[in-house]
Amino acid sequence: MRAAQLAIMLAAGVLAAVVGPASPADAKEVLEDEPHRVLEVPTPRFSWSVPDRYQLGWRAWSERRGRYRRAYVRPRRWTLDVDACRSSGGGNRITGYELRVKGVGFDFRTGSRGTSCRRRFSDLPRIGGYDVRLVVQTTAGPSHPLIQRISLRDWLVVSLGDSMASGEGVPDTPGLYTPPFTLTDTVATLARLFRGNVRMHQVRRVDWQDRRCHRSARAGHAQAALALERRDPHSSVTFVSLACSGATIAHLIDKEYAGIQPPPGDEKLQPQLEALRTLVGAGGGSRRRRVDALLLSIGVNDLGFSDIVKGCAMNWNGAHGTGDPDCVYDAGVTKKLAVGGTLEDSYAKFATALRDSLDVADVYLTDYPGAPFGQHRGGCGLLAIPGFGIGPREAEAMATVGLQLYWAVGRAAAAQGWNWVPGMTDAFAGRDYCAPKPLLVRLESSLLRQGTIHGAVHPTRAGQLKLGDLLARSIVFRPDLPHWRAKLVVEQVFVDPAFKDTTRLRKPQPTDPTGQPVLPPPPSDKYAFDFALRTIPNWPAGARLRFTTPKATKGQWIAVPPELGTFELDVYDPPRPPRYPTSVNFLAYGPSGTVGADHTFGQGFGVGCHKLVHPTGWTIRYRIELTPVDGTPGRPPIVPPGEIVPPCRQELAP
Repeated sequence: MRAAQLAIMLAAGVLAAVVGPASPADAKEVLEDEPHRVLEVPTPRFSWSVPDRYQLGWRAWSERRGRYRRAYVRPRRWTLDVDACRSSGGGNRITGYELRVKGVGFDFRTGSRGTSCRRRFSDLPRIGGYDVRLVVQTTAGPSHPLIQRISLRDWLVVSLGDSMASGEGVPDTPGLYTPPFTLTDTVATLARLFRGNVRMHQVRRVDWQDRRCHRSARAGHAQAALALERRDPHSSVTFVSLACSGATIAHLIDKEYAGIQPPPGDEKLQPQLEALRTLVGAGGGSRRRRVDALLLSIGVNDLGFSDIVKGCAMNWNGAHGTGDPDCVYDAGVTKKLAVGGTLEDSYAKFATALRDSLDVADVYLTDYPGAPFGQHRGGCGLLAIPGFGIGPREAEAMATVGLQLYWAVGRAAAAQGWNWVPGMTDAFAGRDYCAPKPLLVRLESSLLRQGTIHGAVHPTRAGQLKLGDLLARSIVFRPDLPHWRAKLVVEQVFVDPAFKDTTRLRKPQPTDPTGQPVLPPPPSDKYAFDFALRTIPNWPAGARLRFTTPKATKGQWIAVPPELGTFELDVYDPPRPPRYPTSVNFLAYGPSGTVGADHTFGQGFGVGCHKLVHPTGWTIRYRIELTPVDGTPGRPPIVPPGEIVPPCRQELAP
């Protein structure tokens, strides 16, 4: 037998020597011709998330003590949920899961074994990086280990300010109240209401998260925090609201406040900044927690807006006739709103107090519905009593003041480096106090649903949702994770045959709009095109590239190599000033001049193809592509019809 086997082996060796080794193609054909079975192996898979913390915030608030539990804001332990249910046993039955969690950069280890494919680890000592290791046990043995590095994040979102921030007018559970008189259009009824001489009969009590401040989970600030919580399963939101209806800027800085509906006794609330400092910790380093987003609505009570509404409805001062708009200006509101006025000074004092005592990543300052009674509409119901009420001229004056307040808030945001979140006036346009579907609570509704007049002329639930949407789209926790990444590609350039180059006659050397010199001119036998891409409002940040072409190419379209004409940058949904770019600004510096275009959110950031033509006779074609960044929020930009040109043409004809 051994001799026979040896003979076979020798014969095979001779055959191989004669035929030669099989080529890769031959080997491939053999493998394809021979059916074979692929061995399946156990495959571990898992997803992970962190539990929501938003709802815990409302339970962490003590209405009786007027403060939060510090453990909510600065917990000693964090929680991780791991779901391995999508793992495969490779054709075998899964008998168990082994999970291990290890800290990255610090000493921490924990683990768990069992038959459940879902595990919760509640003893993680900090937020940050962890390595998660999963092994799947099967009847055929264990799988290879899957190790994934994850990063736990929790964002501290804080709401400070007045009734817009607290949710005045939209209680968590509306009550039911009846007046001790008939709500008829009488001056006496209105006067009693405004002077606080009416006690409504309670049928069903109104419910607030905090009665003293009329603080509600339906507030726009709270809704924004909830949206941020739901946006990303890999992060949670710790939401703290210290906003209080009726608060002024002084109540944020250093003035105690009893609240809009004080409880019995004379104990007052701490100034909002002081209460926040107590929560996050004083000093620096690990003893103090950073505020990732501070949502701020403040300023309108410094103008005495509620007194303006009452005064115009009643004409209490007696100096003006019905409908006289001076009731809007009598309290000196114009002086307060002027550039360098008292309101601007108050914002500056708050900014100083904030910087001196807290670590805040970003402040988001919102505006107010600027025309509560429309441009000329006026009041209705109890606010339209014949001979009194709020008339068209008073409504117009309030709209004028609202516009002045809009710009005052914007100036404050720019001066202090805050993010300005405008849009409330536009959102409420056509849906003012007396519109068929108003976004502002009417006086009668405030009386019947919460038992006081305080909710009147405040956003309804739908109005607060609009505010929450504006904020949620504005907040960026990590500037390194934009909503969108834009790529601009300069494709072609063209110089008209009749073009005459006059760049050599320009002295001194030309500069771009930022004052920076244009790149040095090319040799005289070439044309130069300097392309600059910038992001607004981060002017002049950006990048610059140069493309040169021989003068002999006049009258021809010349293709620009991609490496010489391609830019990439990050953009965000608006509003995002002052820190985050919200539009794309493209400039082309060619022979004898400059052309450019600014592509905004409303234009879809310029997605599509464009052609810039300079009057002297040269043209640039370029395109913009936009892709969403994985793991970040955002919706596709709105592209109005006609704003984006058709797809780029490939031919090189003029």
